[in-house]
Amino acid sequence: AVQSFEKQKLNMDATANAEEKSRRLVLRCYNTLASQQELSGVQVASYLMGWPDHYTTHEFVNLFLIGIENYLQTMLLEAQLKRQRQAIDTTIDIDDSDNCIETEEQFLLQPAGTNNKYVYVNTRVDYQHRSTALDNICLYDYIRLYRKKPVDARDRKQSKAQAEMRSVQSKDSQRGRPLSERQAFQVGHPQAESHINIKRMKPVVPVLLGPPVPRKDRDDTKERYCRSILTLFVPWRSIQDVCDVDQTWEEAFQTRQTTILPTSSKIIDNIQLLQECKNDRDEHLQQVIEAAQTETGGDNLYSNRHDSDSDDENTEIFDVLEAIDINCIPTINDNTNKAEQIYFEKIIQAVDQANRFTNIRNSRMRSTNRLMHSSISDNYLNFEHKHLVPATSDLIQLNDRWQRKIKEDKERIRNASICEPLEDDFIEKHDTVENELAETVEHSSPSNFNSDNGLLSSRSIMPVIKITVPNEITRENIVTQFTLNKNQKAAFMIITGHLDGLDKLNEGDKQDQLIMCVPGCGGTGKSQLIRAITAYFTQTNRVHKLRKLAPTSVAAAEIEGMTIHSFLGEGRNRKKKSKNMDRPGQTKLENAWRFVEYIILDEMSMVGLSLLSRLNKLVATAKHCDPMTTMGGINLILFGDYIQYSPVFDKPLYYNFSTTMDNNTTTNRKLATENEIQQKSARALILQINCVVILEQQMRTKDLAYRALLDRVRNGEGIHEDWLLLRTRVVGIGLHISLNDPPWNQAPILVYRNELRTELNNRAVVNRAYEMGRAPTVVIATDTIKAKKHIDLPDLTKRLLALPDNKTEHLPGYLPLVPGMPVLLQENIACELGLSNGTQGIFRELIYDHSSELTTGSDEERFTADTVFVRNAQYALVEVSKSKLKNLDSLDPFIIPIPVIEKTFEINLEKLYADKGAIMKMFKDKKLKATISVKRKALPLIPAYSITTHKSQGQTLPKIVIDLNMPPGMVEVASAYVPLSRVEQLTDLVILQDFNISALQVKPSKGQIAELNRLAVLFQQTKQRYDQYFL
Repeated sequence: AVQSFEKQKLNMDATANAEEKSRRLVLRCYNTLASQQELSGVQVASYLMGWPDHYTTHEFVNLFLIGIENYLQTMLLEAQLKRQRQAIDTTIDIDDSDNCIETEEQFLLQPAGTNNKYVYVNTRVDYQHRSTALDNICLYDYIRLYRKKPVDARDRKQSKAQAEMRSVQSKDSQRGRPLSERQAFQVGHPQAESHINIKRMKPVVPVLLGPPVPRKDRDDTKERYCRSILTLFVPWRSIQDVCDVDQTWEEAFQTRQTTILPTSSKIIDNIQLLQECKNDRDEHLQQVIEAAQTETGGDNLYSNRHDSDSDDENTEIFDVLEAIDINCIPTINDNTNKAEQIYFEKIIQAVDQANRFTNIRNSRMRSTNRLMHSSISDNYLNFEHKHLVPATSDLIQLNDRWQRKIKEDKERIRNASICEPLEDDFIEKHDTVENELAETVEHSSPSNFNSDNGLLSSRSIMPVIKITVPNEITRENIVTQFTLNKNQKAAFMIITGHLDGLDKLNEGDKQDQLIMCVPGCGGTGKSQLIRAITAYFTQTNRVHKLRKLAPTSVAAAEIEGMTIHSFLGEGRNRKKKSKNMDRPGQTKLENAWRFVEYIILDEMSMVGLSLLSRLNKLVATAKHCDPMTTMGGINLILFGDYIQYSPVFDKPLYYNFSTTMDNNTTTNRKLATENEIQQKSARALILQINCVVILEQQMRTKDLAYRALLDRVRNGEGIHEDWLLLRTRVVGIGLHISLNDPPWNQAPILVYRNELRTELNNRAVVNRAYEMGRAPTVVIATDTIKAKKHIDLPDLTKRLLALPDNKTEHLPGYLPLVPGMPVLLQENIACELGLSNGTQGIFRELIYDHSSELTTGSDEERFTADTVFVRNAQYALVEVSKSKLKNLDSLDPFIIPIPVIEKTFEINLEKLYADKGAIMKMFKDKKLKATISVKRKALPLIPAYSITTHKSQGQTLPKIVIDLNMPPGMVEVASAYVPLSRVEQLTDLVILQDFNISALQVKPSKGQIAELNRLAVLFQQTKQRYDQYFL
């Protein structure tokens, strides 16, 4: 049937006459008009006849400038490396891919000579190999005045005539239109025999595709501005024509700007004028936005959660709760939490006995939790709350400007650290622009890992910097500057040597991927080594090749890095993760990882296999590498101590899957889930570690006896003498002190439970308020439950507010405040500016909505009767000494406005009302899904008088108060080792109460021991391979 149809079609085409063809044309016109009514008949006819549909006064030609700039930048770097390596007499190949920046140039495949021969060409090649007669023409004028065309017989004839005319220097006037100037390419051009340059009859206007030429008055883009102008308007054939080897681009511009023609100078001025116009337009738009936001009361810049869609189910649940009298339902005793309650009360009692809170006392906790002040009467309390400021429209507008300033500085620093100077607007609007002839290039699929994926990477700007060629003196200077010990120096030399291409090469003359581990117990200088490595990358102007990551915000801030989750597009609650971050084609993701060649991953003990697997997948996607390639080909250096805290709800990196597989052979083997497969792939990555340097010398702990104690505790080998030594720091046994006296009243109390931390913080703030002669202040969060009816359930409101903040997306229901108190930030406002989860500051002022009156004498039993309660807070002013924002408009130095934020969390009402058995039974009888979604609006702050031991990991603290009585549940070796290793000497800690020696004898797990033994073997192999660094 198909063959018959084709045969009839051929016969029809052969016999079709002019009339039939005309009829078909008219029918096509009619069908087009009928299906696309928005097109006029003139437009349709123009398309069908191939006529243009628009007219311009000028003709435009595309020029992909950034690709040519990247070529020149690479040539400059190669020349500098060549000179340096000749000076140090090394034989390393300068074309090593680890040392040369990719040009990311795009070429077109065109015929040369014959139809059977094809060559790669582009505008840069055409310009470099132009005729010697065009030596003094710049790239911009070359594009504007000349074009390339295949040579035909007429061209050869006219070229010959043109040569004869020059030879006889004929001055006679020629008849007819003058001949167009024709210039041959030089011999090195791939199409020298088949193509020529011909002068255009009418000059065209070059259109610069890619990132625009930056403003000349910006210091951060000065180098690229000079590079762009030199590339466009100074004649060149090689890098030496536009920049000397020992020059920066700015220096080269200063020495060569006199060669720029006056006509080109006018174009340069117009480029600058265009940039200024864009800036004025953006400023005007910003003013309009600010005015609009002031009228509407501002917007929340940090809200990032979604509302619940289960309105109907919520309404049924609330109908049940409203139909009963909660006070009439008897309370049942929950024996499951009895051990936790006993542990809780024991710690609180120990703190009270240590006189930490001398100004408050607590009635019997089992009947009521109401606190009562003891040493100050009401007559002496100051009820003037100068730290509470009613919000005005001016203050709201100021806060909006502050938050935008913080966000802008955050993005600027983040983009600088990941080397993404490309503006977001340009990336979005020009996502399909690849090169000056993009319409002739067929896009390759990003999922094809064997193809050239340079097209997607051509949109990024290559960092334009003054290149500092590395040498041995630079490395030795940094070793001395950071006082690195023997093993620290060895690790530093291995990493920087690999960066400089001094590492041993394999058979293909390429460096092997460095997958390195630098383990060491607490205080061995891991963070100091990271700072030294960062300094070397910075001094040699290659910091864009380094990415520093950590699993927690505290650890990330310690090394001035970023959290892993910030790149994964997910928060601490992984259910809210972004689903698009690991998909190919994410331009922002690709630009963020484009220049990264080394990843430093700190606190590896808290990194889980699932988290590492997601990071590995993300980097492979960003780098367009085969998923089987480890970390997308990027070199990986792990830092940390496996003996410290393990990841929560994830398998640690040392998890041994072979043991579980052996156990499964005796039971029913189940098919592995996708998560388990990803975890196994991450474990395979860890098993590929090929270099290990163990940091053995203790740099933090100065007390030799205490250092020996810590070594035994980390191995679970605490002895009786260790127990006796620590008991000398127990309050009431070896010490007779009051924790309310300096310096211990400023020392944080390290605890194991969030609920315990919250209770101690509440008491500490109230105690401090009475010390200052003030009534306590408590900020109450605003909770909203989405439902189709108004909800008035006071008991439910109280229970939600009383929840620990680890169940409410780290937003506390009650936030006690007093001026001058230490606070911890609970949200990553701007990690790049030192405002991350775990950042410590000093509370100064609270700005609240004046429409909400201050109340006292509330029935909130966990606080004193004279407490002042504040609702609808707007923002708090906190002094953050480590902030990189020195000062904001109208604020003192280091004062940061912390805004209220909104987050949504889910709560299971069966657990919330676990003490009310009748309510639980009602939910089950009615088969209700007793889970509600709550939106909370609150300040992301908590008091810092007490912190959890997890939060303290990775920090060195001047003084601490700890308790070594372990809570119910599983106990790991880190439970005692982490808090004990936070100080430099034994006299810097106080222990709340007596404890059992078993706390010092918790053994590391079999997996931890096996992994440490494996790393020890690799360490010996590393010392043999790099013996010159361990002398």
